[in-house]
Amino acid sequence: MAGQAFDWLSWHRAWLQRRQAEGSRPPTHIEVEAADEFQARVPWDQLGRALILYAQENGEPLRKGYPIRLYVPDGSSECLNVKSVVRLSLLYDGEAGMEAAYGYKNTVSPDELRKSLHRS
Repeated sequence: MAGQAFDWLSWHRAWLQRRQAEGSRPPTHIEVEAADEFQARVPWDQLGRALILYAQENGEPLRKGYPIRLYVPDGSSECLNVKSVVRLSLLYDGEAGMEAAYGYKNTVSPDELRKSLHRS
């Protein structure tokens, strides 16, 4: 993967220092959502070499996977490399387990649900 990126864990440490929250407990997972509603929940221990890709090598915005991409080279699945990330959340959920999870949200609006009920 080529382009401009930053190391996720280094960014997180710097963010904690700015917030003066260095003594706080680490998150259990990171959860990302893509523009197409694909979601991935990645256990913190799989993020050791994770990168956030934000620009092409020449500094221009990403052409594919815009606005940012999460790249997890040591992840348990290729599906943890998420393109077109639009939301990123830190989770503190010890009961979420240590397995990665991924898939589509499959959000259905109330109007879509009503239409499908009237068809059946």
